Amino acid sequence: MNISIRRLTCCVALVATMLSGRTSAQHKAPLPPEVDFGRVLRGTPVEQELVIENNGDAPVSLTQARMTPPIIATALPGVIAPGGRGTLKFRLDTAKLQGLYEGLIALAESPTSEPASVVKVHGFVVPLLEFQPGPAVFLSLTKGEAKEQAVELVNHDKDPVRVTDVVASSDKVSARVETIEEGRRYRVVVRARGDLAAGRYTEQIALKTSSAAFPKLALQANALVHDRVYMFPESIDMGALPISQLRANPNMLKALAQRLMVYSVGAKDFVVKASTDIPGLELSSQRAPAGDRWQITATLKSDHVRTGPIAGHITIETNDKQFPRLTVPVSGSVNP
Repeated sequence: MNISIRRLTCCVALVATMLSGRTSAQHKAPLPPEVDFGRVLRGTPVEQELVIENNGDAPVSLTQARMTPPIIATALPGVIAPGGRGTLKFRLDTAKLQGLYEGLIALAESPTSEPASVVKVHGFVVPLLEFQPGPAVFLSLTKGEAKEQAVELVNHDKDPVRVTDVVASSDKVSARVETIEEGRRYRVVVRARGDLAAGRYTEQIALKTSSAAFPKLALQANALVHDRVYMFPESIDMGALPISQLRANPNMLKALAQRLMVYSVGAKDFVVKASTDIPGLELSSQRAPAGDRWQITATLKSDHVRTGPIAGHITIETNDKQFPRLTVPVSGSVNP
């Protein structure tokens, strides 16, 4: 399938050299910002042309183009007379592209001269067999809980495609395929086991298909298994803070405060008490109405800020007998 050629007429700001050797003044007309070719099926050639106007009072020579592969110039503007137009034509081969594409076209007088105009070319190349919303699933579950997440497999090719087999890289996850529309759309359901230990898991799901071009597809399964009582995030990075700006604007520390959530799945009267071994780090705690979580806000106090590393921990004591204490590493720095 071919997309239609769009003609983009732009007033280009050019720093051009006159044919007589003199340099004309830079014009203030805007550069053509970008060419967006939208969504195209992989293998579909993208062909576009860009019309450039010379609004100056001297001829310009644009005979060279540097392009991000696999963009190929099929016609260059050449010499554009005052008040005249030149056309840049280019072609993008999408046979080996997939997903978001971003490239550049730089027009210049010669291979060694600075570009007079730079245009961004971007769009999305859709694979013949596409996972929607993407080729990965993300599962967040509590230890002892089994959970499922699904993605769709869409066939954009003219010929129907069947999924003939689906295999997981380990028994930590399993997968099944459900037919939405025979030959065109399938739902791939990934299930994480309920007896996994707390931790992070990354597994691969291999799908075999009847497609000659894509006989095997890969889907990534990511699982985060946490204990009944857990924190998010698991560590805090305060970042690199410039002390001159902090002293000039003390309110900046409030804007840079870090927040930590502490959860107790299923609890109604969860209680925490937070403390820290980092001088000048102030902690405040707020309990959610449901009683199963707390938000802890960590803020540096302006009168305690000193240059140097920020290193230490936040200790959280809870009323849960199984998880009486949690520790959160804290890092960062205050720079001169």
